[in-house]
Amino acid sequence: MAEKAEHAGGMGLWYGLVAGIAFWGAHIAGMAAITPYVCHSGQMVWYHVLTFATLAPTAAALIPTWAAWRDEDASSGVRFLGGMGLLLTAIFGLAIMAEYVPVFIFDPCAA
Repeated sequence: MAEKAEHAGGMGLWYGLVAGIAFWGAHIAGMAAITPYVCHSGQMVWYHVLTFATLAPTAAALIPTWAAWRDEDASSGVRFLGGMGLLLTAIFGLAIMAEYVPVFIFDPCAA
């Protein structure tokens, strides 16, 4: 069981803690960066590709944080970081989805 508790606090937990923030930043910067290309070419699919490419690894970050939070053999610090990772990943995953909604409502190329 000691190996399981040690494994719960490994690199997966760190990935879970920082992935949401990192991929949200990549999404918001990427949306701004590709807008001129999308407006020039008319290929709105790149917004969808970028959102999926940032939302999928953000959602995957929920797995190690959930495992760390639910591991009863882990130290209280590991469980706390697991819970914080869940919270941060969920918040930034929702932020990515919230940034994606205007693509369907507004014309991003309107002057």
